[in-house]
Amino acid sequence: MFQNYTDVEIIEFIDVFRPVEFKKRDIVIKQGGKGEDFNIIESGDAVIQVTVGDGEERSKVIVRNYIPGSWVGKLLFDSLCVVKP
Repeated sequence: MFQNYTDVEIIEFIDVFRPVEFKKRDIVIKQGGKGEDFNIIESGDAVIQVTVGDGEERSKVIVRNYIPGSWVGKLLFDSLCVVKP
């Protein structure tokens, strides 16, 4: 994720990161929410689960799994950074 950035730029990113702990089954980002956070999974795992369908046909579908080293929140990341080739 950071391969196109200098060491100085990476240190600047790290300086604004703050650890946040979640418990099992905590909702980190809610479907339809703003999604303003940028999260890197340090330990444990997480999933993106969306609700599809209507009425009795509603169900939850897992669309992505996250493991340590994975990140979520690209929109915020892109808004903070100058995109590099």
